[in-house]
Amino acid sequence: MENLEDVYVSRVLHLLKPNYTELLLLRYDETLSHEEIGFLLDMELNTVNTTLYRARKAFKKIYLEVKENDDI
Repeated sequence: MENLEDVYVSRVLHLLKPNYTELLLLRYDETLSHEEIGFLLDMELNTVNTTLYRARKAFKKIYLEVKENDDI
């Protein structure tokens, strides 16, 4: 059985913009560097950095909302 934190993370990843989810999974699940992500997705390094920053910020906001509204 998944623990509660895994359930929250899964919910949030499904609620994020698809490109944010993709970048977060590449960075934290696949543990790719920013440079590797840029190469793989044909993105400038600055774009990767900025988009990852925005993705983490959006993840945190939605995570807190999901956790606050959980009925479990």
